[in-house]
Amino acid sequence: MTVLNIGDNIIRLRHEKKLTQEELASFIGVTKAAVSKWENNQSLPDITLLPPLATFFDVSVDELLGYEPQLNERQIRKLYMELAEEFVNSSFEEAFEKVTDMVKKFYNCYPFILYMCILMINHISLVKSPEQQETVLLQIQKWSDHIRDNSKVPAVTEDAVEVHIFVDFMLKKYPEVIEALRESINPFRMAQSNEILLVQSFVMSGDTDNTEKYGQTLIHDSLMNIIMCSILMLSIKMEDKNWCDDTISRLDSLVESYHLDDVNSNTTMQYYYQAAMVKAFYGEKDEAYGYLNRFVERGLNLVNHPEKLYEFDEYFQRVEEWAEESLLKASLPRDRSLIISDLAAMMEHPSLQRLSGEEEFERLKNRIKGEM
Repeated sequence: MTVLNIGDNIIRLRHEKKLTQEELASFIGVTKAAVSKWENNQSLPDITLLPPLATFFDVSVDELLGYEPQLNERQIRKLYMELAEEFVNSSFEEAFEKVTDMVKKFYNCYPFILYMCILMINHISLVKSPEQQETVLLQIQKWSDHIRDNSKVPAVTEDAVEVHIFVDFMLKKYPEVIEALRESINPFRMAQSNEILLVQSFVMSGDTDNTEKYGQTLIHDSLMNIIMCSILMLSIKMEDKNWCDDTISRLDSLVESYHLDDVNSNTTMQYYYQAAMVKAFYGEKDEAYGYLNRFVERGLNLVNHPEKLYEFDEYFQRVEEWAEESLLKASLPRDRSLIISDLAAMMEHPSLQRLSGEEEFERLKNRIKGEM
């Protein structure tokens, strides 16, 4: 992260021009002692002296100050991880205040603010008070709206809009979410064919490199969407056993054939959890435990090896390029204690309590608790 380094900058710029402190002081109209104090960081130039200093050195005032309002990717990654640690080592209020201060400091670095929104969403479960949680969520929306209204980068703007909609969902503003998204999945809208159209254009232009890269990514995302949508459908069609059995059978084949346990273990972990609840609901305990074991195994693997969130095989080797380039890959894993707490809470779901007290169920619960 860049800080103000005016003293060091004055030394560097003065040396580049082969000037003495006396010569610089004479030009600016101050004493040699004043220049010496600037260069030793004992004092700062008067604000009225910044323009003539910058003009003399033929630099901008920002360059003279050493101030860069934009963070690069490496700096954003570093700040994200440092601020994520604050939620582990400090109270939520203290960590939130530090995030807020950093957002104010880099208020026109829109990629950074976007990831601060994601950071806060990832840790919102730490807020126990519904009133405080609403306050934090509304602040996240203010940040996302600021990005939407000011960023000139379409991808960042679009992500900010998605953040606003997701927060609406968390605030249980379901009519607003429906209004915002209903048309976006209309199969007859031209926008729905944009991704395929892009890949087709790469094919027709002879760009095999980007055809592979974007094509693999589209396949990967489509598979993840199939699984996530199926999980939601399983949750509302629990009482339709034939449909649930058929869906679970299809998803098992999909996960196995595309090796999705490794490609995106977070998504398959959620599937195993939902499948276990379905099987427990119908008293099919052996199958329920089979899925629960996979759920716990994948969950604890992510806790202890967060770098294995994605392990792309040769089939999806080009998707890995996106993951490596993405800031999100570095920021997704939360603190391990939060993840373990979530896993333990999931084992207390009412749909699984049919298994409560059984040796295998208690063993799985204790395995999670043993990681705390």
